[in-house]
Amino acid sequence: MNQYNTNHQNPQNKGDNHQLATFNFENNNVRIFQDENGQPLFVAKDVATILGYKDTVSAIKQFCKGVVKHHPLITNGGNQNVRVIYEPDLYRLTFGSKLESAVRFQNWVFEEVLPTIRKTGQYQATPATTSSPIKQYTDEDLQHLKEVYKIPELAKVLGLSEEQTIHRLYQSYPKVAGQSNPSPLIDSQTQQLLNQFWQVVSQMNIDQINHAKNPNILAINLPELYNQLGEQLPQRRTMLQALKHSILPKFQTNNQSVNSAITNNTKKCWVFVVNQGDA
Repeated sequence: MNQYNTNHQNPQNKGDNHQLATFNFENNNVRIFQDENGQPLFVAKDVATILGYKDTVSAIKQFCKGVVKHHPLITNGGNQNVRVIYEPDLYRLTFGSKLESAVRFQNWVFEEVLPTIRKTGQYQATPATTSSPIKQYTDEDLQHLKEVYKIPELAKVLGLSEEQTIHRLYQSYPKVAGQSNPSPLIDSQTQQLLNQFWQVVSQMNIDQINHAKNPNILAINLPELYNQLGEQLPQRRTMLQALKHSILPKFQTNNQSVNSAITNNTKKCWVFVVNQGDA
């Protein structure tokens, strides 16, 4: 029996157009409604229970930052109004969980539940004319999400293009880092160069180009990189200035001598911090 079984239920009553679907994660049900725009609403208690919170009410109050919403639900005990949460609050609960299965749950929601919901007639993705789901995520949420998903996956979660996703991550960084100036960190041309550079690099096997032994550091020898990917990358001379403004990953220094994890010889590298908290 598939432990990630997906079951759909019919609407609970003919007057309720907010159809209920029930999904099963490792023998635990997750009930999901839709809002008036077709966005999924997860029953908060179901999510908190799966994620191992003993006091689900306190966990929901602590981690869920979205607008408080309740939805009528027919149970064995009669009609109840249950707390429901949008996708961002589901991820917030996941981040706070200490269970090993939390990552599996998060991947299951992203890879199986959401695609299934959005393929059915009653659960269409919100039309482009409505507010973008990106507005539901705080800057701190985005920094958490970038540690979980690669850019292509994160773009799907946010409902944006990959370039828009990278741009939004750049915008979120100064606020999370405690900077009060909300003005753009770099001009649009420099950011476009960085987007192109890191998008190309992200398609490579990092172990083949990263000379750093510290997993939180990215050390790149630019001559080697341009020998391999020169035609795909922006002009090298222009890139030398742009890379000094890189935030994701964060530029640290250039032309630093690094004892290579690849060759065990000394290499001159541009060094970037991948994970600010642990570097």
